[in-house]
Amino acid sequence: MDCIFCDIAEKKARAKIAYEDDEFIAFENINPQAPVHLLVMPKSHFSKRDMITGSFENFWDKMMLVVQKILKMKELDKTGYRLVINGAGYNIIDHEHIHILGGKGWRPADDL
Repeated sequence: MDCIFCDIAEKKARAKIAYEDDEFIAFENINPQAPVHLLVMPKSHFSKRDMITGSFENFWDKMMLVVQKILKMKELDKTGYRLVINGAGYNIIDHEHIHILGGKGWRPADDL
């Protein structure tokens, strides 16, 4: 399987890492849509199809705990943020992930 996100998790591809633990990694988006634009993902490969058809007990609970840590670390919990999960045709890379968008002075569009 050829997955750039797996390569980032395995340190085979470079990325600006913002957070990392045993199960998850977060890094800066190479095409940011806000002053802070991070991608948070599991280190193990999970596709959208896997997430729909599989049984991943506590996956989203764990992922959201990581997101909360990052929001506090980046102080986005004070300045505002948006979480985005793309699906189906909106996904360019089929490795489950969440976008965190925010940052000082960012005024999100009414319709993304």
